[in-house]
Amino acid sequence: MLGYGAALFCLIPRLWRTEVWINPDGLEWARAKWGFWAKKYFRLMEWVSLHAANRIIADAEAIATSLAGRHRKLPACTVILMAVR
Repeated sequence: MLGYGAALFCLIPRLWRTEVWINPDGLEWARAKWGFWAKKYFRLMEWVSLHAANRIIADAEAIATSLAGRHRKLPACTVILMAVR
């Protein structure tokens, strides 16, 4: 799943023991473009995603570090590194 906005739906495949991997795609709840309630929703969905997912796929080390720093329990996390030529 790309993003954690619909993280509640990740619980459905988990009922059948299907692995769920989520790419959080940044810190949506921290973006200025969202209003108060949207930020609360995204923060809740971030928490749900960390409990619903088997693995987090971070596209930056900073995202993985931020998640680990703010949440005590973190599923397995893989960081995608871009090769620079």
